[in-house]
Amino acid sequence: TNIEENSSISEVKEKTDKINKAKQDLQNLIEDTKNKAKNEFDIKKQELKTLIESEKARNIDKFEEQNVLNTTNVAESSNISDIKSKTKIIEEAINSLTKKINEQENKQEFEQAKQEFEKIKKELQELIATPDAKEVENIDDINKTLNEANITQD
Repeated sequence: TNIEENSSISEVKEKTDKINKAKQDLQNLIEDTKNKAKNEFDIKKQELKTLIESEKARNIDKFEEQNVLNTTNVAESSNISDIKSKTKIIEEAINSLTKKINEQENKQEFEQAKQEFEKIKKELQELIATPDAKEVENIDDINKTLNEANITQD
């Protein structure tokens, strides 16, 4: 799309129109990409907010994630790269809080299983202590099972 000194006015106008169309096409593509990035950011930010406010996160230290939620924003003037970068920061906060929630749930599940174990172990000890238990065969095997049944802390 070169203009030469001997180009006609109509050729110059035609080439100017082509360049203007290319410019408009690029502006539209940029705007669409920016809007998609902004929508993704808004979705992730809402996801983080919902997770922070969830019942699962109630007793979890979420100071860092709350700080990310409160301080990570995009403006109309933000460029696409900035929006994507801030979306990544939000996603990292979501992953961090999700990990904390999972660790808390695993800890609670372990504690429940441990309590059930201790309850059943105590019931077995009480049953072994009964006079009838002393009269059955294989009581030594059962005592051995009881003695080997322990939970060690890491």
